[in-house]
Amino acid sequence: MELQKLLQDEIREGLYRITISGPRGDSEVSKVRIRPVEIKGKLLFQCQETVGTKEFHKNMTKDDVITRISDWMNGTFKQMQLESDTCTASVLVSKKGTMTIKKKPHMKGTGKPVNLAHNRKKRYILEEGIPVPFLQDLGVMTKEGKIVRTRYDKFRQINRFLEFIEDILPQLPSDREITILDFGCGKSYLTFAMYYYFRELKKLDVNIIGLDLKEDVIAICNGLAEKYGYEKLHFYQGDIASYTGRDEVDMVVTLHACDTATDYALEKAVKWNAKVILSVPCCQHELNRQIANKELYPIMDYGILKERMAALLTDGIRAKLLENAGYETQILEFIDMEHTPKNLLIRAVKRQEGSKKTAGRTESVHGSVPCEADTGRPPHRKGGAVMNKRAARILILFLVFAASVGVFTHLMSHETTENATDLDAASLPVLYMKTADTTVNRMYGYRQEMNGVTTRENLTPLPMDRSLTLEIDAKGQKIINVTYTVESTDGGALIENSVLKSFDEDGSYLKADFQLETAILMNQEYTLKLEVAYGNGQSAWYYTRIVQRNGVEVGDYLPTRRCLRRHAWIKRRRKRSFRSLSRMRRGIILRSSMSTFIPASTRFPGEASHRRSYSSRCSRSKKRMRRRPASNRST
Repeated sequence: MELQKLLQDEIREGLYRITISGPRGDSEVSKVRIRPVEIKGKLLFQCQETVGTKEFHKNMTKDDVITRISDWMNGTFKQMQLESDTCTASVLVSKKGTMTIKKKPHMKGTGKPVNLAHNRKKRYILEEGIPVPFLQDLGVMTKEGKIVRTRYDKFRQINRFLEFIEDILPQLPSDREITILDFGCGKSYLTFAMYYYFRELKKLDVNIIGLDLKEDVIAICNGLAEKYGYEKLHFYQGDIASYTGRDEVDMVVTLHACDTATDYALEKAVKWNAKVILSVPCCQHELNRQIANKELYPIMDYGILKERMAALLTDGIRAKLLENAGYETQILEFIDMEHTPKNLLIRAVKRQEGSKKTAGRTESVHGSVPCEADTGRPPHRKGGAVMNKRAARILILFLVFAASVGVFTHLMSHETTENATDLDAASLPVLYMKTADTTVNRMYGYRQEMNGVTTRENLTPLPMDRSLTLEIDAKGQKIINVTYTVESTDGGALIENSVLKSFDEDGSYLKADFQLETAILMNQEYTLKLEVAYGNGQSAWYYTRIVQRNGVEVGDYLPTRRCLRRHAWIKRRRKRSFRSLSRMRRGIILRSSMSTFIPASTRFPGEASHRRSYSSRCSRSKKRMRRRPASNRST
């Protein structure tokens, strides 16, 4: 009854949440969460049940949810936690079923308002539904304050940027005018957002200057600033490297400043001793042109990987230089990768005096002119020792990484045969085409039919009479028949289809002569598909391309198998001769293994020149041996 009274009193509009956990027995539900929601002006209570990795939601009335909670606490769960605007209560159930309720009331006036929205609304600094003039003119928001659907990404980007500014707001002065420089402002979405945030929302005195190279864009932005009455928002045309309009700046912003423009902006921010730096780099080409590493060359061979690695290294170097100049530096994700790959933001905040970290000397971010970080105290040995230790750690990590890449490259470049196994002997028949007494185009079979359009393994020349001879190495299989099909190369037209059932024995091969009955176009390729039925109802498929040419004898340009074997023999003899020459150079005179050569009528191209070069090298080696003293000759 005490549980019923607690639920009757606290399950109402002022309820924050109820959490029920600690299942007993074999209950599928592991946890239950309950919160009030308002749907169509009616107060209901959303029950969220967790079953495994899934969650189920159900909206119930007050009476229904009280009944369900009572059933759960009397048989299914061990504990319940209740929070409302008036109290905090806990319910514990022992193993024997004894229920203990502890209730702690809140102090008067400490309760927080309850959110009864069914769908939780994401909090934005610039809220949807509140018209903002510059967002309307820039095409992000309508006059009614509704976000344009196609510009919602830009709206989230603006709010995300303002969240970064809100985090660093305590680092900026509040008792005087804040000076902010936006290098490479472009269309100035974020520049206007900064001014609106500081002036309209936070009521701070701020002077913002935007700088860009495009004259027409600067004119439009100045016109909008004048239209809204933004007196301390100015835009100028100019280059970041040559800008000298201010001597003191509190905050420097660079968004997508290309290549070294980001470095110029960071350099000026350090010289101005700016308290806050927000930079989103873009197009890091300088290091990309210089990066070279023997161990990482296989990876650097891919342009996109080299570009990304150069960008990461560039931003890392920038962050470390800012740390050395006296800044607390972070690299954060600006927006999601799906919107732009240039999504890393460097946030640097000037260290306060008395910080444990010390700032030392650093060189200019771009160039070789050294600049001293104004930290309010001179550098000392302890800070230098810290930097030396940090540099040593970085060097050690880099060496370990380089060594790992080297070992990996070495292992990948050497094959191992420890796990190698011999392939099984061919089980499918092997086919050859015989044209003009020449056996050509060895074909291996497929156990399933392939796409003849993409299969291009070899090309068979076709005589003018369109006759072909098929040779089959059965590999011990019983050949039943062969079905051949001639199609166009795109597979759209069937030219001829027939079956070969009779075969002649030619030594260890089966031979079948056939002739295409259908005339085909000259000098045009066609697909010849062969389906071989063998064994016990099994089939294998073979593919070749055929082409008919006029005035060409096939035997004039096709090498015979004898020629191919002779060519392989010549290659082996050449390899042996080079090894002999190497031994001769070490002083061991051996008889040449190339004493017998193939007749000139059957000699392959380049063979004669090889003989001449080999003979000349041998004679030169013998002459050098004769000129050597006898004591230096090897026996």
